[in-house]
Amino acid sequence: MSRGFEDISKAKADMKIARAKTPEEALGLMEAQRDRHLELAAKHQSKARGIFTGPAELRAAKASEANANQYQRKIDKLTKKNPHLQKDAVQPVDQQVEPSVAQKLEDLKRLYDQGIVSAEEYEQKRVQLLEQL
Repeated sequence: MSRGFEDISKAKADMKIARAKTPEEALGLMEAQRDRHLELAAKHQSKARGIFTGPAELRAAKASEANANQYQRKIDKLTKKNPHLQKDAVQPVDQQVEPSVAQKLEDLKRLYDQGIVSAEEYEQKRVQLLEQL
């Protein structure tokens, strides 16, 4: 793929990101572009082993790496503005939702049905949970 075509493709991708309706959509588009440029960099680096195409492919690989880094910076900026977009975001302790009694009863029944909990344990815990209602 020629550099000119890659530049046009990147410009189109940037316009698509700018038109994203939600931060989630923009994040997905940015991650896709970052991954695409990392793949292009790897492809160019593997082609750079050739005698005649080496320098040109190395330049293309560096350009693709720079584009990938640019998208990563955009991703970092977007996730800093919108912490809920972070993949490994942990809810603060006060916002963590404890399962309801009904959910706990369902989980207990599932464990009993799978044979993980005995009939005695099931009945004892079921009574405890019902007392919480």
